[in-house]
Amino acid sequence: MILYHTVSTYHILRSILHKLNYRKNDDAIVLVPQRFMELPYGLKYENNIFSKVIFYDWEFKQYKNYPDDVFSDIDNVLCNEIGIDYKEQITEYNIFNAARFMGSFLACNGIHFNWFEEADGRYLQYEPPMLDDKRMHKNRYELASSFGLYTAENECIDTIYLSLDDNPGVIETGKIKNFDVVDEIINLAEEDSNEIIRFWGIEEKSIMVSENSAMLMTQHFCNIRLISFEEQVLLYQMFTDYFLDDYKIYLKMHPSDNFPYGAFINNITDIKAKYPSELLKFALVGKFDIVAAVSSTGVLNLRDISDRQ
Repeated sequence: MILYHTVSTYHILRSILHKLNYRKNDDAIVLVPQRFMELPYGLKYENNIFSKVIFYDWEFKQYKNYPDDVFSDIDNVLCNEIGIDYKEQITEYNIFNAARFMGSFLACNGIHFNWFEEADGRYLQYEPPMLDDKRMHKNRYELASSFGLYTAENECIDTIYLSLDDNPGVIETGKIKNFDVVDEIINLAEEDSNEIIRFWGIEEKSIMVSENSAMLMTQHFCNIRLISFEEQVLLYQMFTDYFLDDYKIYLKMHPSDNFPYGAFINNITDIKAKYPSELLKFALVGKFDIVAAVSSTGVLNLRDISDRQ
């Protein structure tokens, strides 16, 4: 049995791609944050990808004693959901964002795992998420730093999966493997592409793209306390006025974003896609003239649905 640990919907997509393209016949379990209990579609209903979905909430609970209490919580969840012999049952751990408590739990217990970069390019550009943790999640930051989990320098890491295109100068070795989401989607067998469409509840060819159109990808800056509500309003007003004033704007919100963009941006249509942008290719009819984002590690993955990024 193999286990995938995810933090975001993008991680869920990447775990699916790794499973379908490289572990097709293996029994697999996926760990997913509780905030995603209502999406994607395949987490609520039966799917043919994961034999079990485990929802966890240890990341944002308050514990008296770190790391003992959080590690005990992780161990209890795995024992209850998989069995007290889970360490014997699980033969491979695939960890997306190993700087979270699950990565520290494995490293502390000497359990080997595969390290997947938190987002495209984060193998080299590890400082932004590390500094966010240092600012907002001191206990997580101190643990992950002590175990070398931001930089993938822990001895328990067997394989490092990353996008070579987004990490200039890094080459593929016995330990470093290229894992590019766009390529992995292209390499899917037709039946597996259909399985992904079902899993995410994508309505094929349901979004008609008009001429002179732009897709705006957002980030949840206010939610993670990088800027204030008023600053986020001003940021996106200025951004759209300067770069997208002449376009019909289609809004692709970050899955953790709930900002009321329509209240202050004119001529905007929310496409309400609760899945990673790389899967929009299955839903669109036509292409955008431009895909724009204030900050995004994945915007360059969208060359197949837009003329410019």
